[in-house]
Amino acid sequence: MNDEQTSDTIHNPRRMMTRIYVISLSIIALLAIAAHMLLNSVIEQQLQTGKIINISGQQRMLTQRATLFTLDYLETGSSDAKRTAQQAIDQMISNHQALLSEHYKALSNNQPSGLSNDMLNLYFNKDNNVDKQLAHFVSLISDTLASPPRNIEVFSSENLEFKQMAKEPLLTALNDVVSLYEKESLDEVDNLRSAQQVVLIITIFTILIEAVFVFRPMVSKISSFARRLQWEATHDYLSGIYNRRAFFMIGEKLLHSSKRNKKPSSIIMIDIDKFKVVNDNYGHAAGDVAIQHVARITKENIRSSDVLARFGGEEFVILLPETNANGAVTLAEKIRIKINETPLSVKNKHITISASFGVSASSLSDDSLELLIQKADDRLYVAKESGRNKVEV
Repeated sequence: MNDEQTSDTIHNPRRMMTRIYVISLSIIALLAIAAHMLLNSVIEQQLQTGKIINISGQQRMLTQRATLFTLDYLETGSSDAKRTAQQAIDQMISNHQALLSEHYKALSNNQPSGLSNDMLNLYFNKDNNVDKQLAHFVSLISDTLASPPRNIEVFSSENLEFKQMAKEPLLTALNDVVSLYEKESLDEVDNLRSAQQVVLIITIFTILIEAVFVFRPMVSKISSFARRLQWEATHDYLSGIYNRRAFFMIGEKLLHSSKRNKKPSSIIMIDIDKFKVVNDNYGHAAGDVAIQHVARITKENIRSSDVLARFGGEEFVILLPETNANGAVTLAEKIRIKINETPLSVKNKHITISASFGVSASSLSDDSLELLIQKADDRLYVAKESGRNKVEV
């Protein structure tokens, strides 16, 4: 595996997990934005509801105010009463225009009115016709205020029609308008809240789905990736056995334990004979197969408590805890024979290889792991120089 392949192995899962994570967060963010917008709509609708109900509610109060001060003006001729009555009807006109401004704007643009059918019936249907009644009431008040004050008793009953309208039917119609505004606004708020609850449920459901189908697999991939990185940090990628760094980390602990229990330990160094010739004659692929071949045979013939590592190039090392020199030599000879008797299969060719072995054993003194390896390596050198394919101790 070259550096580019290793980089792809590391970065491809990372890119995929990052992409999944970004998509998941984007979905949740969009749902959160939708919920926020709906919440804003609820708040705005409630504010608008309060404003509309307040304006429509003012109309009821203003009819009474206009009537009261108009009667006061007729009786007393008070300019203050006349001014207050005029202000009341001016405010009624302003409020009425505000309540119907969107309706008339839509009609001027050849668009359907924003008012509901029920509200249109209240404002313009002949049975209620708040629009017409309000205009008539304002006209009556205006005409009365334009007349000189006089005794109400001699005032014609027709000219006191505004007084009757302030009781019936205008007041009733205005009450109906306020009630309908309240009902429709509350219905709209309820609809928005229902939509918000739906978005909340979808958000929770999405999070649960993502937890099961996105984050859980993502955690699994991360864990698998972490295990892979840990494995690669301690193992040789070609042979699959421990690397030199891991061998020293594990070997130091095992050697220390053996010394503490007053047990011997042994080291076997292995080197493939004429490895360069194999590479030169059959290619580097054959050399890789040879390394894997020796690693596999060696691993198959050692104990689970023994530690096998690729020490570098075509060289291997075995730590045998609680094993003396005789036991190490016996094992080394067994592995040597197995390697020599099991040919490699490379491109339909059978290649016979051999390996040389150097053995060292610790005494009950303070021999370090480095020293044991050095001693075994020295014996390996002797095996190489004296003909190869042998075990030296």
